[in-house]
Amino acid sequence: RDSKRQREREFCALVLETLRAGGKVLVPVFAVGRAQELCILLQTFWKKLQLDYPIFFLGAMTEKANRCYRLFSSWTREQLQLQFRQSDRDREREGGTGGGDLFDF
Repeated sequence: RDSKRQREREFCALVLETLRAGGKVLVPVFAVGRAQELCILLQTFWKKLQLDYPIFFLGAMTEKANRCYRLFSSWTREQLQLQFRQSDRDREREGGTGGGDLFDF
């Protein structure tokens, strides 16, 4: 059986392949926790490859959860806290107009 990391890499590669071919990707996610996991997975992949494709998440529960993650980021693991701090620096560098924020879609 494939490892979770391998499946995640394949997912990201397929998303990128579709976008580079001019397509769009819609991923139905019904669990808020899974939506958060995909936020982090795609954001990390995008930053690693310096991609500029927009990512959109729709749904009131996901938006509320994103605000909670942002508000209580100090309760998250160190790696995620570092990502939040980096996204804050990126936003400041861009003049505070959003963009670059881990959970600011």
